[in-house]
Amino acid sequence: MGELDAAICSAIRDIVCEGPTDGIRPHRTFAQWLYASYSGRNWPVELFTTNYDVLFEKAMEGAGVPFFDGFIGSVAPFFAPESVDTDAKTQEAVYPPRAWTRLWKMHGSVNWHLLRAGNGQRSYVSRVSCNDPVYDEQLMIFPSREKYSDSRRLPFLTYQDRLRRFLTSGESVLFIIGYSFSDEHLNDIIFQGLRGNNRLAVNAIMFGDCQTGAGGEKRLLPESVIQHGKAHRNLSVYGPDKAVIGGVVGKWAAPPKMKDDYEALSYWSDQDDAFMLGDFQSFASYLERFIGFGREGKIAPDETPESAEVET
Repeated sequence: MGELDAAICSAIRDIVCEGPTDGIRPHRTFAQWLYASYSGRNWPVELFTTNYDVLFEKAMEGAGVPFFDGFIGSVAPFFAPESVDTDAKTQEAVYPPRAWTRLWKMHGSVNWHLLRAGNGQRSYVSRVSCNDPVYDEQLMIFPSREKYSDSRRLPFLTYQDRLRRFLTSGESVLFIIGYSFSDEHLNDIIFQGLRGNNRLAVNAIMFGDCQTGAGGEKRLLPESVIQHGKAHRNLSVYGPDKAVIGGVVGKWAAPPKMKDDYEALSYWSDQDDAFMLGDFQSFASYLERFIGFGREGKIAPDETPESAEVET
């Protein structure tokens, strides 16, 4: 099993490190949105992602957005769980600063490896470059060998604790996009937060499942997610064909056309008669309206705009 696991992880790493063929424009737009709003934050933005790739890191570095992921050091940064355990809401001085985005990679990353200390007795998780030598059998992504066996303080459980604390720490808002509610470990944390914290609001923007019917192929909100929305009143679910708000299910109606719209609405498809924000590219296009990009200032597919062009 160890050899098979290593082969699977190595194949995943080779594919993911190549990056998307159409560039990372949506991630760059999202990073620009973070940059445009970071100076006036009272609390840091926390990103919990299940993706293995390093697209958010590339985009935020390109946009000059400071972020922190729990790793400390410069040559071979090591994971320091105590830096993630810090509860910013109980501290007078917050380190890293509130302006820094927190990036928690719930399923690991293609640049995480389990390494051995000099004496070979102690293991630790290190963050390396995708261009560094590969340690196939110790790549720390799902699936990976014995992730929970070496220590309960590995990043996975530490990040889960962070998510649990975020969802239960009073008034909080969580936006979910690109998550299918198929990970039972994360589902348990999310639903426990929804049940135990009546000051928590979770907004799930769903891409939907493709289904073929009499009218052709359409994307629909999965029935399992609809049931989650009906069972938890503080969970709002927005799918391509319908939404669940306050436990009530309803179908979308086409939005009214505004006379001054110079282009199609990024959140609605007239062709498919569907709500589009569950598509990350549409979500990024929607964010452009809030960070000063006009018709002439849109981000090219593989280009990062100068920070001076962003209205803050």
